[in-house]
Amino acid sequence: MNDAATLGTALKGKDAWLCIDIAANDLMTHVDLAIKNGLKRVVFGINLSGSETEASDLVFTKETELLAKSGIQYTILKYSR
Repeated sequence: MNDAATLGTALKGKDAWLCIDIAANDLMTHVDLAIKNGLKRVVFGINLSGSETEASDLVFTKETELLAKSGIQYTILKYSR
């Protein structure tokens, strides 16, 4: 399920979301969905690829600020295969 409309429908009425295997550049889309659907808790698993695995400055500042401002508790896990 990676279509935003389908995900939005699936998240309606839920409190929490465990979302794994997403690309770093898709995180903001997922954050927006969490906010729009009034979630209370999210865990995002970011699958790093290529040069992202070497980046020490990949911290998702904008995304974490939005989550905190919205009152959503969050965990972001970064991993590579």
